[in-house]
Amino acid sequence: MAWAFAALVLAVGGEVDAAQARVAIYSGHGAMPVNGDLLPNLLLDGDIAAETLSASDIRAGRLQGFDVVIFAAGFSSDQSAALGQDGRDAVRRFVAAGGGYVGICAGAYLALAGRDTPRTDRLELMAAASVDPWRRGEGEVGIIPVGGSGPPCTLDYENGPLVQLVRRRDLPAPVVLALYDEPEGALARSRLAGTPAVLAARYGIGRVLLFSPHPDRRMCRSWMLRQGVRWASGRGVKSTEAPAWATILPPERLTLPVASLPRPMIDLLRSTRWYAQLRALRESRPPPPSPPSADRH
Repeated sequence: MAWAFAALVLAVGGEVDAAQARVAIYSGHGAMPVNGDLLPNLLLDGDIAAETLSASDIRAGRLQGFDVVIFAAGFSSDQSAALGQDGRDAVRRFVAAGGGYVGICAGAYLALAGRDTPRTDRLELMAAASVDPWRRGEGEVGIIPVGGSGPPCTLDYENGPLVQLVRRRDLPAPVVLALYDEPEGALARSRLAGTPAVLAARYGIGRVLLFSPHPDRRMCRSWMLRQGVRWASGRGVKSTEAPAWATILPPERLTLPVASLPRPMIDLLRSTRWYAQLRALRESRPPPPSPPSADRH
């Protein structure tokens, strides 16, 4: 899966920052207890620092002290109910203003949108929806990088979303990083084959990364989660963490023009320090050189 995150880094630019990426792991109602125990250990590294937050912490504005929030295994409906409208709005504001969101299984469900009409119980961070029924089984399943830029990888699947891209002009279109391979055994009838397994998008000026399967169930795959967190934090990906395969995403795919955003999001972006810094940087650049004269000498 390093192909995916190496591609994202090349697509949006950026190098690893010496400072630690501060990661909040949701561990309140609706989250599996293992999330608060396992995820911090999987993320343990010199450039990542993780701690758990509850729904009340998020409603109280504590996300502002972090670079990335992770919502992982559990029940998305319970997570959404625990957050409430104020908590869901707090997560959206956090991401729109430059924060990162990593959703795994239930956390991916939580971030997805309604297919035809908006779903107020979801975060709706990208133009992708889940297809019912949600009970599709559990087991190992292969995922295949889009573009054939790397070998398949096996991950654990536990009723993660079967994702369908949707047309929603008010939401950013995702980039599909990996597809499900043909499952076997208990998942043979799951209809997962060929559907998105890993997706990424830009929401406002933040980054969203969703896993339908679990990169957090095996220590041997923990680098995948760390790579994803680094990308979502905007600090880049450590090239030594895993092999860097071919670029699979053109740069423009993860660039969302501000003019295409809904008006409330535009107003929110323009009120942030990141927007002011971007304008100052753009205005300080020298003008491009004039094109050569049509008259040749």
